[in-house]
Amino acid sequence: KRTGNAEISDSDAKAIAERLTQDVKLPPKTEYKLSDLNISKDNSSAALGAYKSALTILANELTAANKKDVAAGEDALSVVTMASETQNSSVLEKLNPIIARHQTLAKNLLSIKTPSTASEMHLHLTQSIEDLRAAMTGLQKIITDPIVGLAAITGYQKGAVDLYAAVDEYVKFFDTVNQ
Repeated sequence: KRTGNAEISDSDAKAIAERLTQDVKLPPKTEYKLSDLNISKDNSSAALGAYKSALTILANELTAANKKDVAAGEDALSVVTMASETQNSSVLEKLNPIIARHQTLAKNLLSIKTPSTASEMHLHLTQSIEDLRAAMTGLQKIITDPIVGLAAITGYQKGAVDLYAAVDEYVKFFDTVNQ
């Protein structure tokens, strides 16, 4: 990237952005603990099957809603891009239903009866959903407070990576228990 007569590498630009945003106050998020989960000592095949079914229902609901958002061009990243390109902060209101969906999903994950063998994974999944929700709340400030918005982009990227890692943990877990 070129700025005036100086050239900045992508890694330098990223380092500068990280430095600018490291002390930024982002919207609050809940840091969940194992004690917040509905953990069961029942690790039987039936309990694991019921747990997997409950997760599948939630995952299918989220996937369907996300596909609908993407098809309409109203997924989180498209909304933020559109708002940034047009400098129209009212476009960011389209994030509200997505934020609410993630908040509801986290609440529903907390209520699922979770076999103790899956509790750490479940905590990771629930926290990644909460982290995405909080980051999207911060993304709503990309126009009015670009530093908070930039920090929220980093938080969103981290939340997405954490979510993919949590899903990968589940795939490996359920492959292991042959559900």
